[in-house]
Amino acid sequence: MANLFPTANNIMTVPLDNLKQNTPVGYKRSLKFDYDTGDFVRDGQHRLVSASGVEAFKQWCENCISTDRYAYSSYSTDFGINLDLIMALPDKAAQEIMLKKEITEAIMADDYKRAKSVDDFSFNWIDTDAVEVECTVTGIDNAEIDIKATVGG
Repeated sequence: MANLFPTANNIMTVPLDNLKQNTPVGYKRSLKFDYDTGDFVRDGQHRLVSASGVEAFKQWCENCISTDRYAYSSYSTDFGINLDLIMALPDKAAQEIMLKKEITEAIMADDYKRAKSVDDFSFNWIDTDAVEVECTVTGIDNAEIDIKATVGG
């Protein structure tokens, strides 16, 4: 009977020193998601529609901003914003300052390092615990990506 486990030592190893650390890998394609319906976008023949790399990154940013950090074990602790901390602050001005900080940190914590900066924040308060946030994320290729997401509620 043949041995199921290889005995030859012909496995190629790459020293860790040769790997480029913290190098941006660029935008990755993904599937389009419709947050209004809560489902993936499909075409007329019921096939899934793919999103370009920039569109996928935009979706990632919107999801990141809308997710409460530490609430879901499927996400790392770097993903999302700490909504409890923000909403515990005494007034809207303090909450907006903390929202800017939390959103910037969350987007910049992206494992693929696709963002250079997060700027141009605007806030539209829908309720006492819900706000619509708009900001501009500058990507690694200097693309300006307009982000719009609802936080809280």
